Amino acid sequence: KKRDYARYSVYKDIDEYYYIQYGTDKPLEAAEGFLNDWSRVNVKGSVDYSNAFGKHSIDASAFALVDNYREYYEKSDIRYVNFAGRAAYSYDKRYVAEFVASCMGCDNYAPGHRFGFFPAGSLGWVMSEEPWLKGVSLIDFLKLRASAGLVGNNQQNGRYLYDESYGYTGEYIFGTGSSSTGGYGLSTPNPELTWERQTIYNAGLEARLFGSLGITADLFSQTRSGIVDRAYAKTPGLTGAAYGDILPYINVGTVKNSGFELSAEWIQRISDDFDWNIRAGAWYARNEVIDMGESTKLYDYQYQKGHPVGTPFALESVGYWQESDFNPDGTVADGIPVPQFGKVRPGDIKYKDQNSDGVIDGNDSVAAGYSYIPEWNFTFGGGFRWRNLEFEMFFHGECNKDIFLSGASVWSFQDNSSASMLATDSWTPENPDASYPRLSTFNFSNNYRTSTFWKRDGSFLRLKNIYLAYNLPLHRQDIGVTFYLNATNLFTISAVGDLFDPAIGSVAAYPLSRTFSLGVKLNL
Repeated sequence: KKRDYARYSVYKDIDEYYYIQYGTDKPLEAAEGFLNDWSRVNVKGSVDYSNAFGKHSIDASAFALVDNYREYYEKSDIRYVNFAGRAAYSYDKRYVAEFVASCMGCDNYAPGHRFGFFPAGSLGWVMSEEPWLKGVSLIDFLKLRASAGLVGNNQQNGRYLYDESYGYTGEYIFGTGSSSTGGYGLSTPNPELTWERQTIYNAGLEARLFGSLGITADLFSQTRSGIVDRAYAKTPGLTGAAYGDILPYINVGTVKNSGFELSAEWIQRISDDFDWNIRAGAWYARNEVIDMGESTKLYDYQYQKGHPVGTPFALESVGYWQESDFNPDGTVADGIPVPQFGKVRPGDIKYKDQNSDGVIDGNDSVAAGYSYIPEWNFTFGGGFRWRNLEFEMFFHGECNKDIFLSGASVWSFQDNSSASMLATDSWTPENPDASYPRLSTFNFSNNYRTSTFWKRDGSFLRLKNIYLAYNLPLHRQDIGVTFYLNATNLFTISAVGDLFDPAIGSVAAYPLSRTFSLGVKLNL
């Protein structure tokens, strides 16, 4: 639903004030939905084999799938076919091996590129079943495992990118003063386009110790190759098409992702009336752009290559412009780089000249901090049960992520918007150490550019959930009555405070709701 309001700008003309209205008051409107008719024909077939002899165990299966999906407004069906097999072997419940392979085909690609072969395998060693560990009382279960595999992705930027497609427009003018409808090519086809592929390696450990402690640890490395994007770097700009939608899609990008996952829990039963638990987990992942088909840059620091996916590129803020930076006539003093984003005054944001060419422009943007994708995710929580009372709580947090403030919610008076709450500490000659630049009613692009001035640490810790329940004692075992209180998103600790939700990363996004639920659950 949406609603529009009238907005006003106030101006002074000598001794009189007047205003200009922008927009009008409108009632709340709801978007209309529509029905989507579709049909799907899905045929599956499988065969399984299982046998055990002595200490050996074998399981195997094979299956085939044919899928045909049609949306009635589409002119062609979406077809998939998949042939896969799996084989698993176990010896004495100590040594485990499993291998799978899949041959998948889809009509997103030209003949000769429609099928992809994706194998995977894993090995496991249950060390706690070894005779020399069975007598160790503190080890209940211990397993080492490793796996490697290749997976594919065909959900890219559309169908039939290998074939020519056309649209029409009414913008052709042949000297008569009126336009004529004509056809044009939507995109250059690429018959060599094929599946994106991802190679995955994993090594892990599972353990249960002391009868109460559970630990799971994993190391992983993933390399995704053949990522589909337009051929910007492969097409010279002099062709006139290097930045248009006419360029073909190609398999060009490569990204590497590596890290680890660790989780642990302690569950202990003290008596029939009391037990408690505590759980924690941490996930670390760092990725790196190996190649993304970037066009040629003027400077090495402008390339995304070598940085994590989503790394922000921004101007580096070096404080505010001061009175000493200007000549008496208001021009920038000699020896100081001149910004190309409009005339600056004292109190405006000052940027570093990265290439030392004497001007500040888009060529001075550099990699600036972490991506909006956190490198660290962590959770922890716990609870207890005492007689008929239950309690659980859960925390969630993220680290090593940056967020850039932007938009009318932050940039005061832009596009006839109101002032941001941040502007209460704006720059004035009497407040030179302010946290916000000087205010202006003009759309002043120098201050409101993507820069480190607007960068904020997006790390946070949130109490995600609290659950408190009381199970009413009854004489009948087949009936249960539980009174409960459930609360979510109770508080968040972050560097951005209450300005916006750091998990969402946008000032303009709808804030996360704090909820409290009180209820009764009946089991009959």
